[in-house]
Amino acid sequence: MEAKKFGKSELQNIVRGACLLGSGGGGGYQTGMNLVSYFSPATDTKGYYARSSYQVTAISADEAIRSGRTGIVVAYLGSPEKAARLTYPRAAEAAVLEAARLASVGRDKLFIIPAEIGAISSATACLVAARLDIPVLNGDPAGRAVPTLSLLAFSAHGLSVNPTVLSTEPKENEASQHTVLTIDNPTDVTAAAQIESLVRPIVSKPEYDHLAGLAIWVMKDTRNLKDMIVPDTLSLCHSVGAFFAGQQTSTEAFKPKALTALFEEYWKSKDMYYPRHFYTGILQSAYTKTAGGFDIGVIDVQANGQLIKMLFQNETLLVWDSGKEQPPVMAPDLITYIIEDAFVQRKGRQLLFTNEDIMENGALREGLVGKTIHIFGLSAPTLLTRSEQLVANERASLLRSIYKNENEAGESVLPKNFMVVINSMGYYGCCIPMIK
Repeated sequence: MEAKKFGKSELQNIVRGACLLGSGGGGGYQTGMNLVSYFSPATDTKGYYARSSYQVTAISADEAIRSGRTGIVVAYLGSPEKAARLTYPRAAEAAVLEAARLASVGRDKLFIIPAEIGAISSATACLVAARLDIPVLNGDPAGRAVPTLSLLAFSAHGLSVNPTVLSTEPKENEASQHTVLTIDNPTDVTAAAQIESLVRPIVSKPEYDHLAGLAIWVMKDTRNLKDMIVPDTLSLCHSVGAFFAGQQTSTEAFKPKALTALFEEYWKSKDMYYPRHFYTGILQSAYTKTAGGFDIGVIDVQANGQLIKMLFQNETLLVWDSGKEQPPVMAPDLITYIIEDAFVQRKGRQLLFTNEDIMENGALREGLVGKTIHIFGLSAPTLLTRSEQLVANERASLLRSIYKNENEAGESVLPKNFMVVINSMGYYGCCIPMIK
């Protein structure tokens, strides 16, 4: 497969698509768009994007393996409010360069790996690659946004987390400061969780001011890369984003069938992201609190005479329906939504929102109360759902591949870790996959 070239308009579509595929997380829509808005020669006042092409080169896993380059996963950690002020992900770039230096790898021998799909996450990976004039991987180790590093496939496959680099957002005429973390047993399946427990307190320190660039999983040996990523996710985000670019300028009501048709066509060719339209309802309220570096909350929707509750920890992880005995959809399957008749900052119809976007001062934005919301599910990529576990349903029995990790015979790491997060939200039943 040939490398893809993405310019500014393509990156805007990637942000749109990543907003939907992030399952409510992965950073705010407007923040992602703001980052991309600086991808322009007109703003090149300090050497940023100092090249003639102003394009991002996205390569497949096969191309990355053949190139012999070293991959580095890049992301941002911290406060959404702080991230909203970014004009360029300098801290993320600084973290990548420091990780490369520690690994004795030249910049021209690198490629960037997005940590996940998300408006900020995808934009950050692409823009760091553009700034350093290196490729970005057209794929990621989750195929969605996730609340913790332990839910990424690299965690389950025993890639070393040493070294993990945190970098500050540099101040005027100053370089970033770095914190380098190493742990014992860095290839253990619990290593990512250990690193995360160390990282989050550091980000709250004054020098970081609740925002840090992260570089982790320096991958010199990429031979098994294809087994650890969901492929072509930047291309998918671009296709979905192009669809919504047209929808956002339309004056017609949004048709849920148009979105399901888009994903049905993709699913038939890729066997990923099977779509279901679960509800069309009315947004009633929402509340959130910040705890342990996460936005934790509930969104209430009235639909079909029932109360629908969407529970999130950054990402939406569980849906409850007051008329049903069990959750109709839950992680690792994706839960996403479209909001109609929502106009933002006089920029026209937005449609796409993350959980961060719809909240203000711990509650649902006043302008969104009473708006029509369409709630969808997308089946998770098989990277997150491999096994032969029989999932019991009181109305039927489903044989669905969930939870097999090659590193532990018959045992699952990723799905178990998903369930740990969902257990923390008060759900202690079994994982119930979407019915295809």
